[in-house]
Amino acid sequence: MDYILYMLIVFFMAEILLAFIVYPMRHGQNYYSLMSGREGSAKLFQYDKELGFSLRPNIIYKNPSLPLENAPRRIMYGDMRTDKNGFLFTEDLDLLRKTEKLIFCLGASTTMGAESRHDHTYPSILDLKLKNYGYRCINSGVGGYASIHELLYLRKKILPFKPHAVILFSGYNDFENSAYNICKPYDPFTHCLGQALPTNAIEEVLQKSATFYAVKRAIYSSMNKIRTESIPPIILERHREKLMEVLSNQTWLEAWKTNVGQFIDECNENKIKCFLLSHASPCFENASDE
Repeated sequence: MDYILYMLIVFFMAEILLAFIVYPMRHGQNYYSLMSGREGSAKLFQYDKELGFSLRPNIIYKNPSLPLENAPRRIMYGDMRTDKNGFLFTEDLDLLRKTEKLIFCLGASTTMGAESRHDHTYPSILDLKLKNYGYRCINSGVGGYASIHELLYLRKKILPFKPHAVILFSGYNDFENSAYNICKPYDPFTHCLGQALPTNAIEEVLQKSATFYAVKRAIYSSMNKIRTESIPPIILERHREKLMEVLSNQTWLEAWKTNVGQFIDECNENKIKCFLLSHASPCFENASDE
């Protein structure tokens, strides 16, 4: 009993130290306030044993967070809606697929529109332009996805709908993840949310603890050699050599080419038209349909 009591005392001392001293010194808020203000990831994303992570189904979420002083336009996950499948879509696909041709847009945060209103993303605008022609465009982007996620997502969630076409915008996260060591090629589980998302109900409760979260983050980072600190733009120049090294190292590019090649092959096998975007199309007021 004395040993258990001693361990509990040590745990609570560590909890107080981390939550109310370390976190305020580093982030300006205690752990509990900080996690409460960062509910976006917890409310929007969930662990997936096949995909690594995915969007939660049936989300209607508005983030009350205020813009940052040094980036007043940047509010992440401000206005998100998902259907029962976890797609960023608000209509019943089971009914639509009977009369309309479905086009799924896959990709990461640019496709997802992480900083946009749910009806201002490029798939939503494309859907508006195509719906009178018998097509419906579904936003199935997931922020943080690399090509391995997109390939697995196609297999698990898109192919069952037998779509007319898919549009893929992919590649940046493969490069960035390699540059900052936050994933491994062909592995969907060493991703940007790997140390943040609970994998079961017990962990979901434990993660409310600053001590548990810090230990899990340290273990995950150590095992995967992951950089967990952000890089302020002012010192980004110091990492130029590292970025150039990654550009010259073709490991990430070969993984991307393999995954996207398989993505295209499986679309062809299932008689699905496949379109790859090299650049995200600009959306601006009074833009032409072209």
